[in-house]
Amino acid sequence: MGLYDITITDEAANQIQSLLDKAPDGTQGIRLSIKGTGCSGNTYKMDYASDIGDADDEVEHNGAKIYIPKTASWMLIGT
Repeated sequence: MGLYDITITDEAANQIQSLLDKAPDGTQGIRLSIKGTGCSGNTYKMDYASDIGDADDEVEHNGAKIYIPKTASWMLIGT
């Protein structure tokens, strides 16, 4: 299991690697975060991650890395 039971399947790792093959130089992984959408709640947001810091948790599988802001981790448990 990954951090907080967040897992990357083999298929997802392959897709992440495919995205990273086309990513800008300096990209280290994919950042998964939550974006507030007003009164309707929240939505997922994915971006290339190049500026990794202590504010991010890392989940890795087969070389595919996802970075999650620690402030959003609790909303992604079980993902």
